[in-house]
Amino acid sequence: MLELFWCVQMPTYEVTIYYHGEEVSTLEIEVDNPDELDDAITDIILDSIHTDGYAEIEFELFGKEFADEIFIGANEIAESILEFIDWDVEKID
Repeated sequence: MLELFWCVQMPTYEVTIYYHGEEVSTLEIEVDNPDELDDAITDIILDSIHTDGYAEIEFELFGKEFADEIFIGANEIAESILEFIDWDVEKID
């Protein structure tokens, strides 16, 4: 018996990622719904950010200035980094 499979090719997009205007990566992403492209890009970027969850901060307390390394949480740091990331999208096919 011959079985037929219907295969629909998802559109492919070339995505160039920038951090503070500097190109850091170019990816090819396939999504079946173009409305989900930004979410897919954001997920890929968040997955690619690796941090130990510590950050150096400067702050003032009762008029005295301090600098310290504190634990913030990797997710919060990644979300903050995301604010400085932009991307360009070009449909390949």
